[in-house]
Amino acid sequence: EGETYFYTMDDFKKDMEIILDIGASPLFTIAPNAKPRDEKRYFNQLKAIVSLINDEWAKKYPKKEWLFRFGNEPENPIFWWDTQEDFFRMYAMWARIIKKINPKFIVGGPALGTGCVPDGPTFNCSKLNPWTINFLNYIEKEKVPLDFFSYHAYSPHIYIMFNQQTKTLYSELAKHPALSPLFGIPRL
Repeated sequence: EGETYFYTMDDFKKDMEIILDIGASPLFTIAPNAKPRDEKRYFNQLKAIVSLINDEWAKKYPKKEWLFRFGNEPENPIFWWDTQEDFFRMYAMWARIIKKINPKFIVGGPALGTGCVPDGPTFNCSKLNPWTINFLNYIEKEKVPLDFFSYHAYSPHIYIMFNQQTKTLYSELAKHPALSPLFGIPRL
């Protein structure tokens, strides 16, 4: 009772072995809610963890996809407390560090709650959330790698909004045919 448990690197290594033994590809998600107080320390820790992943596992499993996602619904102030520009800058530093360690690693984000514009009690998926447009424009302007663009869909069933959102988002991604150094147009 009252005992605190800390997730250790040994725990991480055991979990990685389980994931890889069953043939799965891991998706590493970094979803801070604000800029770190000490960016140098934060990004040094990122380098250490991604280097470990590269050295311990990516070299052993060269045909496996290694996916890294930054963000979780940053358009929602509950999940991202700083500005859009701060998020975009953090993503850029994060993606560049990962690609420097291994250019074959697949980087993406921002895992928006929706790529569409709120419209009363529902969403208008023929229009994109400003975060989507601003993020893609920033990535292109700053020449930041984006191998996949992620968003959420909350439903146990495929629904009309999901289909429209997917088409609208892909149409926007197609306007940026060189964002991904691996795929050209980022995956969705």
